[in-house]
Amino acid sequence: MKKPVTISLMLLSSLPLSAYAVQVKNPKCSELTKVSDKYTPEYLAVVDGFNRSGKEVTEEVDMGGIVAQSSSVKDQCKTKKNAKLNAVRKSLSKSEPMTTADAKASSSISPVKAKCQDFINLGEEFQPVAVSWVAGHSK
Repeated sequence: MKKPVTISLMLLSSLPLSAYAVQVKNPKCSELTKVSDKYTPEYLAVVDGFNRSGKEVTEEVDMGGIVAQSSSVKDQCKTKKNAKLNAVRKSLSKSEPMTTADAKASSSISPVKAKCQDFINLGEEFQPVAVSWVAGHSK
């Protein structure tokens, strides 16, 4: 029997480490519904990064898109608790509008190749999402 893969994230917060245990290997929506709304973008970023682990990621990842999609994904998951999170995200990405070019410029980063200055240039609201993405990618 295979054991599920989990990642624990320690974000800059007073919450205990166990609050950040994340089921990242093919999670169901029921896992996302347990996560506080405040940390939903970070959860999705970890899952997204993990899904790309072991693969070379050369393109920029739109952290703003992850943040923008997070509330819609969580809403869908509340009604479809047994659905796979990645399937819900895929179905929504077809209907969700893309971020504007200006917003994308301040929210996109190549997390695998980024230098410190790239991270600093990233909008502050997207920095925790980028850190979470890298944590998922590096397992």
